[in-house]
Amino acid sequence: MYPHGTAVKIILRPTARIGEVLRVAKSWLMFPRCIVRVKINDDDPVVIGYQSPKEAIQSYLDSSSRQRPRYKREVEVKEFTEAGVTLAFAVAKDELFQDWSFVDVPRERGPVDDDEVPAPIATCIEGVAVEHSTPGFRAPIILAVANSVGKGAPRTNVARSAFEETAEQRQMLQTIYEMYARHISDEIKRLSASDSHSLSRAVGVAPYIATPLIGQIVPASKPALLSESMSKVPLVLVEDSSGRSNITMTDLSGSREFWTVESPLYKSIEYFVKEAPLNVTTSKILATLGNKSGVHHSGITVCNLNSSAYVEENIKASFEISEIVASQEARQLELRWVKREGNPNWLSTVTVFNQIAQREIKFWHMLREARERLRTTRAASGDRLNVPGPSVQARGLGVAGSFVSNRERYLVPGVPLANLLFSMGTSGDLADLRSLAANLLVIELLRSFRWTWDVFSEDLLDRAISQAGFEWLKNYMKDSQSFVLALRDTNSTIFDPFAWDRRDSSIEAFGY
Repeated sequence: MYPHGTAVKIILRPTARIGEVLRVAKSWLMFPRCIVRVKINDDDPVVIGYQSPKEAIQSYLDSSSRQRPRYKREVEVKEFTEAGVTLAFAVAKDELFQDWSFVDVPRERGPVDDDEVPAPIATCIEGVAVEHSTPGFRAPIILAVANSVGKGAPRTNVARSAFEETAEQRQMLQTIYEMYARHISDEIKRLSASDSHSLSRAVGVAPYIATPLIGQIVPASKPALLSESMSKVPLVLVEDSSGRSNITMTDLSGSREFWTVESPLYKSIEYFVKEAPLNVTTSKILATLGNKSGVHHSGITVCNLNSSAYVEENIKASFEISEIVASQEARQLELRWVKREGNPNWLSTVTVFNQIAQREIKFWHMLREARERLRTTRAASGDRLNVPGPSVQARGLGVAGSFVSNRERYLVPGVPLANLLFSMGTSGDLADLRSLAANLLVIELLRSFRWTWDVFSEDLLDRAISQAGFEWLKNYMKDSQSFVLALRDTNSTIFDPFAWDRRDSSIEAFGY
């Protein structure tokens, strides 16, 4: 084309359906680095594209047909640029909690009229869309768009329909995840500096802001990279001799150990600290109250282990309980957690059944069906049972054979049942692993019968299995007699610091 340029003419086959041309062009050519006009027949040319990702989202939000109740809240568009990647996303202000949360994807994914395109949700290379999903995820979840430019931009397949698995792609995703995480960190800082939020309240809001990203409704393109970025968000509340602060998962991992405390008094004080107009600490309040049976340990105390499933799961993935200090008088549990190193010091129903799934999938399906049947027909609990190894220490639990912490059940270190189950789980023998899984299922079954452990016998075991229709289970129990004796010699009393003011059937003693 005179004086410069190239004309490309495409002849479509009669059966081809490409949709409305202008709409298709707007969907793909989002941030062109030159002026792009679309002219259809005798219509006037239409300039398409946006100057930036922020402009694309803002234009979408400002369009008259999008003024619906979902956008009646105060909405802003955040934009970050780093390492050749520009990411923009919409956030809406919650009038009650005052936080700016990610705006989710509107339900109406299709266009409203001929002049409108779907929400600008895409990851682009040099301004051209490659994937129409929330950047960093496998489907649309929040209103966000990214554009990568320059030599570090990832390569695509020949059809430009997906990214190639390269170092550049990983770097782009890492940058995108860090931008999301930066917004969450900024919100914690902003809220904690306001008069309406204590540090504890500000940190408590953060997991809810992050829910669209970490809720696993839609998987991340690279879950490990997302987890790494989220580990840099200060979501963990800790106290030490210097006061209360919030640290990241990465910071906590640098510690060799920490403590948690559970008691009705601690729970009440934590609520007060969260609602207090000033940043106070639990230790100072206890000192003011003259609490003689307070904390007996020194070092870091994690204050929000059970504040959200995300915080709890990530901490437990790196740490495990090594010491239990109980107080009947104070109705209190102090737990010392240490970094997981080498062989685990605890087994749980989750880890055992996962090992069965990896080694014998047919038996795992049988166990899963049996557990589902127990939950629906016999009101049995599927809560996790944790079994300690010999290196775990405990004091102050009295005659209790088990204790409850954060809605989970733990056997007391050294009791016969714990010794038997742990030895089976660490032998490495598949027959022992099968037997361990069968024994754990029997423990779930026994709870529905409300039998005390001290009267348990092999006859009662056979009766329970028969009534539940689990006759096949006995074939997998390597030594049912040893299991019965260990169960009978373990006290069925459970230590629960909240037993005085909580009545939850899911945490009753195993034998009742």
